[in-house]
Amino acid sequence: MSFLRSLRSAALFPLAAILLAGCVRASATRSSGHEDRLARLATVSREFSARYERGDAAGMAAIYTDDGVIFPPGRAAIAGRQAIEAYWRLSPGERIASHVVTSDSVVLEGATAYDWGTFRVSGERNGQPFSGGGKYVIVWREVSAGDWRMQLDMWNAGPSAMAQASAAGANADSSAMRATERLGWLSGCWEMRRPNGLRIEESWTAARGGMLLGTSRTTRPIAGTPRDTLVEFEQMYIREAGDTLVFTALPSGQQGSSFRSDTVQSGLVSFANPAHDFPQRVHYERLGSDSVRAVVEGPGRSGSRRAIEFRYGRVACARGTR
Repeated sequence: MSFLRSLRSAALFPLAAILLAGCVRASATRSSGHEDRLARLATVSREFSARYERGDAAGMAAIYTDDGVIFPPGRAAIAGRQAIEAYWRLSPGERIASHVVTSDSVVLEGATAYDWGTFRVSGERNGQPFSGGGKYVIVWREVSAGDWRMQLDMWNAGPSAMAQASAAGANADSSAMRATERLGWLSGCWEMRRPNGLRIEESWTAARGGMLLGTSRTTRPIAGTPRDTLVEFEQMYIREAGDTLVFTALPSGQQGSSFRSDTVQSGLVSFANPAHDFPQRVHYERLGSDSVRAVVEGPGRSGSRRAIEFRYGRVACARGTR
């Protein structure tokens, strides 16, 4: 992933934009004005989903308040419209086909609305279909009559149908697995290509002896020839350390930096090192059987948060890779 030397800002996971779509219901006594406000909120939230499906990240960010904050799963909070827009921006080759949110409840209290429920999202990344879903909680603010904006937006990623089926059919207790064995979904060979021609390859071995070994290589094509040139490379490993995991990266032969896990879930692992300059967090997320999202983030200019995203598709491993 070339974690310690990358120079790009983030886009969305996209496991899912969090919005209210479809029918909303409130626990308070209904009045005409009350219903009108709920209807307006539903219209705004449906527009958010429509903008997500169009890939309009700026339009999505405009539906947050100026001081809006989002809380993506396994990541630090992201505040402000500019940073939120960067988070929702789709990567090249990514398309959102459908975003459906089902609200379990919307409670109005003055100019504030508390909304919670579930969501589903589907689309395509680098030619590969994906789908996912989860639960959400949103705090809305009515900044002027009928003008609803999201102030706080938090969600989590629910298990995929494949993961649910696997869990239901498992005979062994997952708690008996070694920590590194829970990262089996990361094993294999992954690749992504940037619009500028950069080709980023990453591969991970299976977990053995409490460790996964990884490598990353970035190359650029040489114009007018079938050859390419090496831009950078990285050696990595994830090892067990007591009741946590430690991720270590050695970029282009430089001294390594280590990050300790703070989140290990089904299809999700996140590592942090607050004392490091950049990045301070390394995040891997399984988006499907053949796609993985990796993000590195840390401090940017003028105290802002900076995030760089890698969206990989699974490829056949070259002979001798594993």
